[in-house]
Amino acid sequence: VQDESGVDSVIEHVASVVESPTPVTNTIDSALPDAPTVQVEVLRRRRTS
Repeated sequence: VQDESGVDSVIEHVASVVESPTPVTNTIDSALPDAPTVQVEVLRRRRTS
């Protein structure tokens, strides 16, 4: 489990990838094998609320 700052940076990175898909998505998938896009979106919304 990463610390808060690590999670924040990953969420922000994933959010940017989702907005403009690139080959980097493959890296995210391998880095977060059990964190589907929906879960990331939920975390992002929870963080900004």
